Amino acid sequence: MVGSNDFCEEARVWLRRFGGNLYTLLPYAVPCWWAGYRRHALGHGSALTFAEKFSKLKRVTERIEAETAFSTIAAFDPPIAETNMIHVYLKVPLDSCESVRDDVVQNCGVKVFGRARQIPPSDPAAAAGYKTKFEWTMGEANGSIDDDLYVLAWKHFASRLE
Repeated sequence: MVGSNDFCEEARVWLRRFGGNLYTLLPYAVPCWWAGYRRHALGHGSALTFAEKFSKLKRVTERIEAETAFSTIAAFDPPIAETNMIHVYLKVPLDSCESVRDDVVQNCGVKVFGRARQIPPSDPAAAAGYKTKFEWTMGEANGSIDDDLYVLAWKHFASRLE
């Protein structure tokens, strides 16, 4: 790779996001390909398509925006989902978010996020008042959760953080 140190560091991150170095990950790629082929092409299993995952995330985020106090404590980036993954920025410190998330799991049975990170002061999002961020991906497991249950969980989450 040719470029500045910053460019190469970011390229390494994106290399992992896109599946890593296939030469070293080939033993994992073949069985994953076969499992995906069996599930999607041969109809073994009830997998969601990419379009269904994208549609569900878009639908759920739109409802969360419309039906909860989400916008007072957080923001989606981009504002309207463009794929089955979206960034979520919260105006609340990480430890508070994690505590309320755990309460939501107890009360609603839905984990609104898995791994969140504190936003460093150098991040432009910090200047806008955001303190915590995470990526929300609609996948196989959480794609089966009912839309109404997602909205209920986010209502509880947002009301506890207000």
